[in-house]
Amino acid sequence: AEDSPSEIGELATCTYGGFRLTDWHHASFISELKVAYAELTKAIHYQHTGAFAHNFYNTIYGGYVGGAEGLAVAIVAGVLLMKATLNGTTFNPGPSHAHLSCNTFPAMIPSLSLGFQAISRNTRELVWSLGYIAAGPMTRQFFYESAAYLAAVISSGVSAQTCHPARALLNDHVTPMEMAGSVEINRACVGMSRVQANELVGELLPKYEDNLDRDCAGKRYQDCYDVDTGRPSQQYVDLYAKVKEELAAMGFRL
Repeated sequence: AEDSPSEIGELATCTYGGFRLTDWHHASFISELKVAYAELTKAIHYQHTGAFAHNFYNTIYGGYVGGAEGLAVAIVAGVLLMKATLNGTTFNPGPSHAHLSCNTFPAMIPSLSLGFQAISRNTRELVWSLGYIAAGPMTRQFFYESAAYLAAVISSGVSAQTCHPARALLNDHVTPMEMAGSVEINRACVGMSRVQANELVGELLPKYEDNLDRDCAGKRYQDCYDVDTGRPSQQYVDLYAKVKEELAAMGFRL
């Protein structure tokens, strides 16, 4: 109910006594830099009930903000405007590519890094980013893209969630292996300098940049995990082990 698509559903189920104080509610912007009345209604409700609120803003590379320069400005502007209008506890100004539906496109990485650095340096807000990865389960590319994205955002001073595989568009195209990989890479990036992150991203981009607009969705959960036991196939275990060795050789402290 904390993520109800309507403000009526939110207010009806998440009023006094209907939620825990630790529940995480959502109120978000619409691209670009706009907000719906329903989201404002939810934000006011959170203020009255003292609830924790998360504000999300998905600015679009190749949309109204244009290219890399506009994207960096829109990321910063989105956090400032969300704080002013929705007054959340945490913020996610995660961008997306207009056509590829991911945010690992080469030109986007330095742009979002710059925006996150500005937010980290000049505010005390709790900001994290969400990686939308073009590749899906049972692909090396998922881990290459994730490593590039996480190295960029962690070194830029914000936190990150586990990355979404297969552009977060396909049913059954997410498994625990991608989540475990995201967590391990996340931890490996803690304390990483921007100089080191820049070098690592430079090594990773050639491994996937020419494949972003192709079918790289990988396999469904039931094709790489045992549905009865919940365990990954040996093929996927071996693939991830090899990718970890490769990333460790580059300099990731896995």
